[in-house]
Amino acid sequence: MRAFDYSLPAGATIMRSVPAELAGQRFDQALSHMFPEHSRNRLVAWLRADHIRLDGRTARPSERIWGGERVSLLAQPAPSDTAARAEPIGLDIVFED
Repeated sequence: MRAFDYSLPAGATIMRSVPAELAGQRFDQALSHMFPEHSRNRLVAWLRADHIRLDGRTARPSERIWGGERVSLLAQPAPSDTAARAEPIGLDIVFED
C-alpha cells in the first residue's frame, strides 16, 4: 500500500478501496491496515471528526465492512506543521556582576 503523503495540501482527498481480505472486520481495524502510517487512535479521531468517510457517508468505528467499499480520507496537516516553533526575536542582553 502507498504511504500517506504529507506533501498533499490539507483538504486534499485520498481515495482507496477496502481490500477484499479485510471483509468482516470493524471499520477502524480495516483503516489501521489501509493506513498503517497512522495510529488507530488518530484514524478513529479523524473518523469521528468526519475526515474519513465510507462510500461517501459517515461511518462508526465499530461498523463491519465487506470489502470493495470506497474510503475517502480528507488530508490533515502533519503534526509537525501545527507544532509551536521557536522564532528569533531581538533581545538586549544585560549582564550584572
